[in-house]
Amino acid sequence: MKRRIILTETQLENVLSTIVSEQISDAVTLRKMSYKSIIPLGKFKGMPVQQVLDLGHTAALRWIYYNVQGLSFTDEVLRDIKVIGDDFDYSIKKPGTDPELGDTVFNTYYKNLPDHTKKYLQRKSQSNFGHHERSDRKSFSKDNMRRKNHGN
Repeated sequence: MKRRIILTETQLENVLSTIVSEQISDAVTLRKMSYKSIIPLGKFKGMPVQQVLDLGHTAALRWIYYNVQGLSFTDEVLRDIKVIGDDFDYSIKKPGTDPELGDTVFNTYYKNLPDHTKKYLQRKSQSNFGHHERSDRKSFSKDNMRRKNHGN
């Protein structure tokens, strides 16, 4: 026995909008970035991917790939940042993250760096941390605040 359900037009619109909104909320968004795409977060926010590559910051782009769920890169960019290649494939299923694999890939490339480069990176990371603390204390010292208030 088939039953008939009678709805007004408003009731039908409400039912349809509920179904559509549930489907839209379940949809997953994925942005695939090319060389011209602008990076939306982090230290390189507002810069195109190509410019970050030209500056030699492939590790930052790899970090974005492995740690940001909704962002991926085209195959050409993935080759440039050494996530995929002819004899290796460190890609992950997107949308999704895999920070552990990202750390493994970083360590793989880091261990192949020359010793002087490793020492430079260690000094740079340590000096940046200490520098911010020292500069903050200096800029808010009584003498500096007095000079700024007097226009010097």
